[in-house]
Amino acid sequence: MSVRGSRLTDFRLRPAPVDRFVRSPGQAWLRVPLGRVPATTGDTARVSSLDAVPAAEPRRGERPESAAGPATTHLPLPFYWHDPTWYSANAAHCRAVAGAVSCCGVTIGMGESDLGQEEVPGAAAGIGSPPRMPGGMPQGVHDSIEEDSWPRMAIHRCDRAGWTLDDCQSARVIELRLGMERSAGRGYEYEPRQFERWHPAAMVGMGNAGAPVPLLFPPEWSELSMLGAKVAQLRSLSEAAVYVSCDESQIELVLPAVCAGDADGILVRYQDDPVLALRRCREILRGWTGPTRPRVWLSGGELSVEEMVKCFALGASAIAIDAICDPWLTGEECTRLFPTQHGFSNHAAMVAKAQQRIMEMVRERIGSHCEELAALLRSLMVTSVDQLGEDHLIPVDRGC
Repeated sequence: MSVRGSRLTDFRLRPAPVDRFVRSPGQAWLRVPLGRVPATTGDTARVSSLDAVPAAEPRRGERPESAAGPATTHLPLPFYWHDPTWYSANAAHCRAVAGAVSCCGVTIGMGESDLGQEEVPGAAAGIGSPPRMPGGMPQGVHDSIEEDSWPRMAIHRCDRAGWTLDDCQSARVIELRLGMERSAGRGYEYEPRQFERWHPAAMVGMGNAGAPVPLLFPPEWSELSMLGAKVAQLRSLSEAAVYVSCDESQIELVLPAVCAGDADGILVRYQDDPVLALRRCREILRGWTGPTRPRVWLSGGELSVEEMVKCFALGASAIAIDAICDPWLTGEECTRLFPTQHGFSNHAAMVAKAQQRIMEMVRERIGSHCEELAALLRSLMVTSVDQLGEDHLIPVDRGC
C-alpha cells in the first residue's frame, strides 16, 4: 500500500485489527543494522513479522562472515547525535556528556580531535567511564563504557578538516559529508573555536583569520561518480560503515552515486518535514537493480517518537536526536555544573559530581525515549524498526 501525503501530519499509525485475534509481542529490539539491505528483501523486509528476531551481535573483535559489510553489524539504537558543537564546552564537560550519551547506546558524531585535552592532571580520571547507575535500560545499553568503545560517527569532510587516521580505527560509522550547512549570518565557514580544537598549532596567533575557507567538493574528484573510489579507500582503512550525507535537495544527484559506489547508506539533511525526502529516496531505491540497497538516515528538526515511527515506516533506518542531546552540551543548566577554573582544590570532586548529574539526566531522557519507541513498536505488532512499512500507516481523513 502507498500512503499519500507530503507531511507527517497527513497520516497516523494504523490501529490494531478488530476482525481477528492479535497479541502484541512481549519485547521489541531497538538495534539498527548498519550494512546495505539485500535487494531480494526489498520493501517486504519492512512488513510485520512477529517471528522475526534480529541476528546476534558479533563478539568484540570478531569480523562478520561477509567482508563487504561493516565489522560492527548493528548499532544499539536507531538514534544518533549527528553534529554536536564540542568546541562550545571544556574538555571535562565534553567527555562527561559523550560518555553518558554513549552509555545509553546513542551513536555520537565525534572525531578523535573534537573533545580537546583535559588540562588538569588527574581531573579526567574516570570521565570516559561514567558512574554506574541503578535502573534498567534497553538491550545494548551499559552502565559504563570505555572511551575506546564509544559508538562513534566520524565526519570526513571535503577538505578533511578535523579528520585523522585514528578516526578510521575508532569509528563505527564514517560520514562522508558532501557540502555543509551555512553558518547563521556568515555563509560557509568554520567556527574558529572548532578549527582551533582540530588544529591548535595552525591557529596560534591567527585569531579568526586562521580558519580557512571550507572546500565544498573534494579537490581530488572531477565528478560525483568518483564517490565509489573514496568509499573503497575508506573501507581499505577502516571496518566502519560508510554513509554519504547531503542536503535533501540533492538526493536525486547523490543517491544514485551512493548506490553505484556501494556506500552503506545515505544521510539526508532535511530542513522542515522529512516525508518528501523519504519518498524521493524510496522512488530511487525501487528503481535500483543492484543486489543491495543503501540505508537511509535522517538529520534535521526535532521529531516526537510517534513521528520517528512514521519515518521508520517510510524507509528511514536511523534518526538524529540533536534537539534532545544539544542542551546537555550547551544548555545553561549543564554548563553551570562544570568548573571553569582549575585552581580549586576540589576540582576533581566537582567534575565527578557534575558527571553524575549529567548521567542521571541523560539516562532519564534517553530511557524514556526508548521505552516510548518500544511501546509503539509492540502496538504495531512488530519486534524491530526494520519490520515497519507503509502498511503500518493510514491517511488522515480531513473531510471535505
